Amino acid sequence: MAKHLKFIARTVMVRERNMEGAYRTLSRILTMDRLIEGTKPRQYYEKPCCRRQGKATKGAGGSTHGNGSQDQLLMRKNWADRCRVA
Repeated sequence: MAKHLKFIARTVMVRERNMEGAYRTLSRILTMDRLIEGTKPRQYYEKPCCRRQGKATKGAGGSTHGNGSQDQLLMRKNWADRCRVA
């Protein structure tokens, strides 16, 4: 067995053939370390353009300050250009 801390922290010993309990414990450890969140989206190949879009939408959630109507206005694609003089 490896002696470094990360390996020891993620090692689960199975006692009395209790595989289900060991699996639950390992799942809890991995979710607390946020390792499962990083692997789930990469389960299938994702095109680079789709990956960038996902990052943009995920990062845009915190900048709204709780104003839902402003979110709808910003998400609109076909709205009139206000800078254009008619």
